[in-house]
Amino acid sequence: MTPQAAAGDTAKSQMQMYLDVYKHHFDLFVKAVFLYFATMGATAGYVFAGSTTRGAKIAVLLVGAALSLVAECACVVSRRWVVAVDRRVAKFAEELGVESFPFNGARDTTIVVQAVTSVFMVAALCGAGVFIWVQG
Repeated sequence: MTPQAAAGDTAKSQMQMYLDVYKHHFDLFVKAVFLYFATMGATAGYVFAGSTTRGAKIAVLLVGAALSLVAECACVVSRRWVVAVDRRVAKFAEELGVESFPFNGARDTTIVVQAVTSVFMVAALCGAGVFIWVQG
């Protein structure tokens, strides 16, 4: 095997490894997003339940805001990771002379989820503020 062919095989296997890891991590990200949405839905249901006390509503809203902050940070980390993988895969694809894998969907998804988590965080903080100051 020529050195050029060996380098091509190495680039191909590295590119495949990056794509496999990307698929696994993005799948975990999507599952975590669904868990986050389910948790925030349960939070909203608990807050709007008639039998929930004022103190419990405040606590649940603050926990929801904290969870949203964590989710927002996770989106930033995920987006940065997708950009890094995109650059590496593009480099390998260029070496192999093939078209690179499009990572736009993953990058855009993390941006949309980050925007939604920001809205949920602000809503939870405003809701907690309403229960703390207006109904105090």
